[in-house]
Amino acid sequence: MNNLLASSTTQVLMSQEQNKKWVNELVDESVKFLDICGSISEMLSEIKDHSRDLVCALRRRMGDHLIIENSIMKYNCFRKKLRKHVKGLNTSLKQVDNLSAGGGSVVVDSNNHHLAAVIRAVIGVSEMTILVFESLLMFFSASVSKPNRWSIVVSKIMHKEMVACEDQKENGSVNEFENIDAALRILCKFGFCSEKGNHVQITQCRLERVGAHIERMEGGLECIFRFLFQTRVSLLNIISQ
Repeated sequence: MNNLLASSTTQVLMSQEQNKKWVNELVDESVKFLDICGSISEMLSEIKDHSRDLVCALRRRMGDHLIIENSIMKYNCFRKKLRKHVKGLNTSLKQVDNLSAGGGSVVVDSNNHHLAAVIRAVIGVSEMTILVFESLLMFFSASVSKPNRWSIVVSKIMHKEMVACEDQKENGSVNEFENIDAALRILCKFGFCSEKGNHVQITQCRLERVGAHIERMEGGLECIFRFLFQTRVSLLNIISQ
């Protein structure tokens, strides 16, 4: 898409008076995408910080149960705040989705295959960007209020006596955040020095695994942000002609 937008043919076509409204809409869309991408990046950074704090508290667990309880309380408060933030970003994404739903403001000559290709590329990239952001937000806002899933996770931990990091093969229907929530719930219920189940190590492993996922997500989002910024620059160049 960016290659198409950078071509001189595209810039001439899109700078025509009848297509300027559509280009302005694309500029607005690009701003919203950049804002949403930046917000998700900030969320990833916050998740990483809270996870690290919790891991540090668990490593100092000997005689410091109060520190762990306070860290868990802070993490749970953050998770509630995160879910509210996700709802707001989902609303913004729906607005962008409505904006990009058709290229309805562009006048297309049925014989102009180049402009038709540009429109298809823009709409396709917008749809895929929305899907990527929606998937990330869905991952962040995993529900913790489903007792049937709680019972499955608790059963696996308590009866199979999992050792640290061996829960990587768990049922994929429960995502990493749900696994962490379940592990923290068990820690609070059964204590931090239980001889059975090694709950602290399991929780540490899950937090560290989420941290590794987040680092990969950050790399991907950084790449997306660069392309979004490049798109905005190309659109502004077209408007300035």
